[in-house]
Amino acid sequence: MVHLFTKNAIATCWIAVFMLLAADLFSQTTYTFTGSGAWTDINRWTPSYPGTTIVFGDQAIIAAGATCTNMDELDLVIAGTLTVETGAMVTFPSSGGNSLDCTGSLSVQGTIEGPGIACTIQAGASVSIGAGGNLNLLDYSSLTNEGDFQIASGGGLILGFGSWLTNSGAGASITNGGVVDLMFLLTNQTNATITNNGTFTTDVVENSANFTNSSGATLNIRPYVSWNNNSGGMMTNSGTMIIDVFCTLTNYGTLTNDGILTNYSTLTNSGTLTNSSTLTNNGTLTNSGTVNNNGTYDGSGGTFSGSLFSNPSGGTVALGASPGCLAFSDGFTNAGTLTIEINGADPCTDYDQVNVTGAVVLGGTLNVTWGFTPTAGQSFTIMTFGGRTGIFATANVPSVNGINFL
Repeated sequence: MVHLFTKNAIATCWIAVFMLLAADLFSQTTYTFTGSGAWTDINRWTPSYPGTTIVFGDQAIIAAGATCTNMDELDLVIAGTLTVETGAMVTFPSSGGNSLDCTGSLSVQGTIEGPGIACTIQAGASVSIGAGGNLNLLDYSSLTNEGDFQIASGGGLILGFGSWLTNSGAGASITNGGVVDLMFLLTNQTNATITNNGTFTTDVVENSANFTNSSGATLNIRPYVSWNNNSGGMMTNSGTMIIDVFCTLTNYGTLTNDGILTNYSTLTNSGTLTNSSTLTNNGTLTNSGTVNNNGTYDGSGGTFSGSLFSNPSGGTVALGASPGCLAFSDGFTNAGTLTIEINGADPCTDYDQVNVTGAVVLGGTLNVTWGFTPTAGQSFTIMTFGGRTGIFATANVPSVNGINFL
């Protein structure tokens, strides 16, 4: 038997088929987990169990106050959306060996926690950790981000001992407005971006891209670790940045300080270091590159070595908030301002002293402030050097009780 159809009938048939396919393709199911139990406990899910893959277009919600446990050897894939609501908890077992792969969207308002988790955020995916939310990837975990990773004020990200974070690829972005605590290795690869607007504490860092510590933010580098700002790396500090004791920061790229940068240990510059605000050196700064001091270079007990230190017009060298000493191992040139505090008779403890190995070239301005009353005939050696050229163009040394100093 042969059936004949009109063109309109055929067109209508294809439209119906397309509509069925489209309805199936764009249908969305929201799965909700309530109470306490394992992810695989089908009785905890409504309207049904989503499995371990949240498919594109679907949403899985761990409801407020729920506890999802026993995620043993579970490989969770998020192609759609996973939301962990406020007060909810998702825990992975202490045995580790679990993975979380996100190509869609992950929103954490509660807590996801566990050791040994391999977490991958693919290009085009997004993670949002809200206020009160915490992603705690404990010991021996890993986080690879190729997407958009946002941590709001009040949110937190922890990577425990032996864990590492890799921010990789064009478009990879991590923005922190809360608290980040990394206990092993951070790698920020070429074309990626990290912006800290909150508190960021880290161990070993390999930065080859853009890392910004914003105004009002704090960046802490722990003791006994190293930070390499590699060639091509752009490190900008506009907040507070602390290089802790027994820590080494080595700059091969560009390091710009527009905030407060404090070195308690070792800062080595082989690239370009520009200080436009306050650089406090209480440790050792070794330079084989370019240092531009357009702000205030201060500290107590710190040493600058490796090259001539030049304090240009507009720059300031001060010696901390209380009297102390600064050393320059390869000469010192001043065209800016040198500020000296004199609060007593002993150098480095009662009054500031600049110790230069090699020659000094003086110019610029000397500002002296008194914190005690000297007696006639007292002298204060505010600078030692191997040779001198020039004098201060302006010397502001106030008289004290009618006593004038030259």
